[in-house]
Amino acid sequence: MDVRPCIAFGMLSLLAAASAATAQPAEESPQVRALAEALADDFDYRVQIQAALAMGEVSDAAVIPYLMRALRDRHALVRAAAANSLAKVGDARSLDALRAMRESDSTVAEAVENAIAGIESRFGLARPYVPPPWERARLYVAVGDLSDGTGGGAPLVERFRSALIARLERMSDAIVGRETRPSADVSARLASHRSVRGLFLTGSVTEMAAVRGPAGLAVHARVSLVVLDYAGQNICAMLTGTATSCARDAADAAREDELRGVALARAVAAAL
Repeated sequence: MDVRPCIAFGMLSLLAAASAATAQPAEESPQVRALAEALADDFDYRVQIQAALAMGEVSDAAVIPYLMRALRDRHALVRAAAANSLAKVGDARSLDALRAMRESDSTVAEAVENAIAGIESRFGLARPYVPPPWERARLYVAVGDLSDGTGGGAPLVERFRSALIARLERMSDAIVGRETRPSADVSARLASHRSVRGLFLTGSVTEMAAVRGPAGLAVHARVSLVVLDYAGQNICAMLTGTATSCARDAADAAREDELRGVALARAVAAAL
């Protein structure tokens, strides 16, 4: 019986639990080397996944090249884990590798999109939104009334609106409107461009809960969306999305607030 997977899982558990409060020196630490070896060994893709996820908990830029290499792994879940960890590391040097990916697996594609958006937002590198011409668009989408059922109030509602708009703006065939009520001008344009479907989104944040445990902090978010036709008379669809954002080092209010934003953005992405 080959015991390598068992040994590797035990090793990874210990490494992932190690403190990552301070950055490692430029020379690779034994922790990074051990994780890199586990990530490169494709004997068991589950070991690779654990290694990639553990790298996301290490405050050491030395993990970046290994995670970028793992973006080309033959196993989709390994690629997704690498993208998620690059998002956690949050280093702009990984953007080119993430942007260059042409991913057919939906789980990996979502992880890559979230990583790019998170890193761009962190460094103010987000590309300006350029709507497609009406002749090439398939959708016109505006965000209407939003609400919060968790006690977060107006700040959470605005964060919800921003997350929705940011997600919609990443759809290459959608024009994203800024009006919160149907516009006569837009209705007229929709009437003259029959190939463009007009929609309105409304919705609510239904859960935003932080749970602190021995492994760190986990923030759970849930959103519900109602998709209406542009005139607002007919319901086209009802959508829900849930997501969790976790960190071992969420010891202060600012880090917890960051996790809430990440969880909310991921819940929106899951709904849409």
